Amino acid sequence: MSRRAWSIVLGAGCLGFAGWAVKRTERLADLLGSDLATARAMAARDFGSGIVLLTARDPRPAMVARVLYDVSDAVLFGRGRPKVVASALGFAALGVAGLRAR
Repeated sequence: MSRRAWSIVLGAGCLGFAGWAVKRTERLADLLGSDLATARAMAARDFGSGIVLLTARDPRPAMVARVLYDVSDAVLFGRGRPKVVASALGFAALGVAGLRAR
């Protein structure tokens, strides 16, 4: 898969997650062990990330940012929450795979 294809997959995933997070903000906050404002901020961040991943001429900077977001989510929200760690690091791994693509 090309880097552009990875960028589209990651961008679509971000937009899908952001849509779910807006609709289920309380559930996201509960999963993260955070407040509603933090969950809403994550949804907004992922919406912006998705737009950039889908539209950037060179997606590498957006992909690097996405990997950093996901790793930081695992660190910040993952303590005692293995599902959060697994999903965040899983998405970070997809971002790394996209960065390695040509």
